[in-house]
Amino acid sequence: MRLKECSDEFERPNDATQYDSGDLVANSTTAGSVTPLEFNVSRGSIKVVAAKVTKTDETDVTGAAFRLALFGSEPTVANGDNGAISFNESDFIGYILFPTMVAATDLAYAKAQVGDSSVDMGALGLHHYATSSSIWGLLEARGTYTPAAEETFTVTITVERY
Repeated sequence: MRLKECSDEFERPNDATQYDSGDLVANSTTAGSVTPLEFNVSRGSIKVVAAKVTKTDETDVTGAAFRLALFGSEPTVANGDNGAISFNESDFIGYILFPTMVAATDLAYAKAQVGDSSVDMGALGLHHYATSSSIWGLLEARGTYTPAAEETFTVTITVERY
């Protein structure tokens, strides 16, 4: 067994429009310009064992709860940032549900690990065979959250390779 951490980040648009639960949190308000998160997991059998999401604006975490959808191929989205999350189901792996973020002095964060009540065990318990060197992710708001303009989100997943 080997553990590998994989991260990607994006800067959200220059607005502070409140998200509703179920909205896509992304780099662009235009569906065709949304760039999904990409995690270089390498080809082969993997299992996601932990995940972390951070954002650069640590001042307000009210309603800052998120869910990560994972895919075996790059997903196509129907809406841009702050629109209802909608994606093609083909090659959908599962979800990781994060608890509400915690404000630290330098950023805000939330962590999910196998065994936490906040984790959707269906996604993390799934052994996935990566046919490419990457898996992809989309971040979904799970609360009514008012973002800071142009804040940066970073998502890190830890995979077990076997």
